Amino acid sequence: MLKHVVVKKNDRFIGRYAVRVEEDRLRFKTVAGGDLYFFFFEEVLNTADPGILEKAREYNKNKRRYPWRVRERVGYSGCADYWVEYLVDRELGIIRKGGGIHVSMSGKLNREIDIPIVDIPLISFHLRNYKLDEIPSEYTFEVKDIEIGEFLEGEPEIYEEFESKGLTYDSYITPFLYKKLTGVCEEGIEKFIDMFLPEYKEKRKIKIKDLLPVLERYDSSGAEKIKEFLNINKQGGSNE
Repeated sequence: MLKHVVVKKNDRFIGRYAVRVEEDRLRFKTVAGGDLYFFFFEEVLNTADPGILEKAREYNKNKRRYPWRVRERVGYSGCADYWVEYLVDRELGIIRKGGGIHVSMSGKLNREIDIPIVDIPLISFHLRNYKLDEIPSEYTFEVKDIEIGEFLEGEPEIYEEFESKGLTYDSYITPFLYKKLTGVCEEGIEKFIDMFLPEYKEKRKIKIKDLLPVLERYDSSGAEKIKEFLNINKQGGSNE
């Protein structure tokens, strides 16, 4: 789930904030405008995904396995870091670090947050003195759906060659072009790269003649789909 939340005060734009929830983790970041005051954090989350914090509280109430505490480190400027720690084994002194957030000297969330959702109520409890009893009526919170659409990867020549010659064994192919040709989802492509082609994670392109042997070994259906697009009569390189 990805949403952007726009915060306004008396219809005046304050900021736009990205909220992404994947499985049990939350990512939060300022997109535009000013950084968000911490005391608005839960309101923005509930606007993006109603009930998300209630689910986290239910987890802490019924499924929390280990004793916990919130640690605090205050910097010279007055900024502070807060993070959760869990006591996994008291006898052996095993303590596991959970999620954390950074709050600026002015009480704002000026760094990206990447945290287990279930840790948010624990940190909020620790910072309860900084929370508002009620959100002032002049503030509004509006959710915006995000459709990213398609973006090309790599240099334009890759796509120009494909349009003019089709695929050849010496052609480069990008994750975007592979998705277009095979219909495989982005997540599936990225997992395949991580598992079998990690050296191309940053390069974002690979020659067909280097890709096919990997596909034939680990993804025969993908190999067959790519072979369908090979234009052997017009290829500029070797079939070997």
